[in-house]
Amino acid sequence: MSNDSLVTSLYVANNDDVKEKWFSFVEQFDKQRFMISSSHPLIQHYLNHMLKEDEPIWLDEGNIFVRARINNLEPYQEFQSENLHAPPNDKVGHGRLNPKGIPFLYVATEEKTAVAEVRPHVSDKVGIAECNPMQKLKIVDFTRKDSSEKINNFRKMISILFSKPVSPHSSEKEYLPTQYLAEYIKCEGFDGVKYRSAVNPLGYNVCIFNPPLMKIKYVKTIDVQGIEVKFE
Repeated sequence: MSNDSLVTSLYVANNDDVKEKWFSFVEQFDKQRFMISSSHPLIQHYLNHMLKEDEPIWLDEGNIFVRARINNLEPYQEFQSENLHAPPNDKVGHGRLNPKGIPFLYVATEEKTAVAEVRPHVSDKVGIAECNPMQKLKIVDFTRKDSSEKINNFRKMISILFSKPVSPHSSEKEYLPTQYLAEYIKCEGFDGVKYRSAVNPLGYNVCIFNPPLMKIKYVKTIDVQGIEVKFE
């Protein structure tokens, strides 16, 4: 079997195979966090194939996204646009895709998802901004669909795993695998990642690696009047 055939057969593997390779990849972070091998099959046979073979997704000034932030200013005053920019380096904690101290800009494709992602409490005031690129940006879209169901397996499963809810008490360790993938994608020349929302199954998030590339305009403040909880 040729190397090309091997790559193709792995890339169109089933969901169980993707999960197996994902959890194998995650296990590396139980022992270390800096010397992770990029030769792991998840990187070599799935991610690299997608980054090199998929048609790039481009964002431009016409793509409008939504950013939300809980307004806890004391005393209260309405946000200005600058309040909804990415925080400064010394205020940045661990995020799903960014390590501590390195700001990325997280936006959503619509308002409900943006508000849900900041995990507000009832009676919180949440500032809303519209965001759009100031130049063309190339992103990896883990939510896109192709004509081949098999080719969708990797993107679909990674999008789900990217969106897995993480407890705030364990987020630093749990975010290491997705932070690694984001840095890898960034080094391959991409400007961001689109993935499913962890708190709104019908919503999508976009993480932009270089926040100054996005224009941010405050539009309104909303009052949170209720929170929907689902459970099994």
